[in-house]
Amino acid sequence: MSTQTDTTTTTSKATEPAVAVCDRRGPDAARMEAFLRSRGTSARWMALRDLDDVDGEVIAGRTRHVVFVSWRDLLEGIWYGEVAYGRWLAAGTRVDFVDSPGNDASECLATVSRAWDGYQRTRRRRQCVAGLVLSVIAVIAAFVVVRT
Repeated sequence: MSTQTDTTTTTSKATEPAVAVCDRRGPDAARMEAFLRSRGTSARWMALRDLDDVDGEVIAGRTRHVVFVSWRDLLEGIWYGEVAYGRWLAAGTRVDFVDSPGNDASECLATVSRAWDGYQRTRRRRQCVAGLVLSVIAVIAAFVVVRT
């Protein structure tokens, strides 16, 4: 996978830079940059599509601080198996979000629910396509067996 990395020009409070999970040229880049600057955090930028590489960075101990644009990005990474979040917790990884619902439990649950619904829609779509492909293969195989 091609990993998009870049380091912000802000100064860091820690010795190692955080990983900013955001496309450096994407629509959320300015907000991510402002978030990092407001906290005096330097970061290596990695695109969301490279979330498995971010996971590798955390598990290998090369970073202990990851910043996401939203909860949804992390949640979908966990659900798709790209992030071993239990290992992140064991390693003491700090996770921040540019868009956070804060301490309102109702809003937190709404955020998780919306992310789960989106994940399930994508999963069902993929299962339908896989079922269609397998059905076509079964029909072709039946046709070949009947002809021989």
